Amino acid sequence: MKSLRFWALVAVSLLIAACQHSGADEQEELQKALGAMRNLSKTMEACYNFENPPAHLQGRELLEYCTRHNPGLREFYENFTVKFRFDQGYAVVLVCSQDGSRWLMEDLSCTGVMDSPPIDNEPERLCAFSLDAGGVCPQLKRE
Repeated sequence: MKSLRFWALVAVSLLIAACQHSGADEQEELQKALGAMRNLSKTMEACYNFENPPAHLQGRELLEYCTRHNPGLREFYENFTVKFRFDQGYAVVLVCSQDGSRWLMEDLSCTGVMDSPPIDNEPERLCAFSLDAGGVCPQLKRE
């Protein structure tokens, strides 16, 4: 009986350690993706405006198409779900968890700063766009 408890305790400990390590890996990858986010949002805007990507491309396929000249850029996002939205020629880039359930960060191509970086203490948000390029970007161009 003691042996069974011991092995159960070992199994639970290993499971907890694996879950914590997995979260740490995601945070590390997220920091790398964050560093490349401004470049990605500008790349997607340029691709949309000057390369006319096929309309049926979305998500990962659109990322591959628009970064075909710089494949190293897409490597930062291999373990995330990436979505794109375009409005009045501006791009919104949304990065979510690998399974596509959790919002992680979001950026507009028209600003010079990261618009919605990851927030550690924020409750988990669903993977959905929250930034409005059509409402924000034209205002910035007038200033």
